[in-house]
Amino acid sequence: MSLHKVYVHIVWRTKDRIPYIKAEHEREIYKCITDLVEINNCTYIVGNGTEDHVHLLINLNVNISLSELMKSIKGKSSYELKNKGIDLNWNKGYGANSIGKLEFEQVKNYILKQKEHHDNKSTKIEYEEF
Repeated sequence: MSLHKVYVHIVWRTKDRIPYIKAEHEREIYKCITDLVEINNCTYIVGNGTEDHVHLLINLNVNISLSELMKSIKGKSSYELKNKGIDLNWNKGYGANSIGKLEFEQVKNYILKQKEHHDNKSTKIEYEEF
């Protein structure tokens, strides 16, 4: 039996940094993302962000590549949400870092506090630092 823990912190933006992720749709957007992570046999741990970007922490299934997963999440979430009347377009690309056990709680808390964090730092600066 094999055991794999491949924790990945993923960040991606809305197209042209347009604030598509409105508070009234945030729950539905993250529910859609969560469902797509799990449909792809990965484990959703936490997701959060602001009006123009998403942070996601997952346990990546070793039988799917990160690029395949992101194509599924970004493409299908945009399509499914538009069919529900929620306008959402994602920018091309994403940033991803693998994390270890020692960083796990720190990254998880960082993601949970995204809105507070961006009261002090712009998304553009954060993305460049990422």
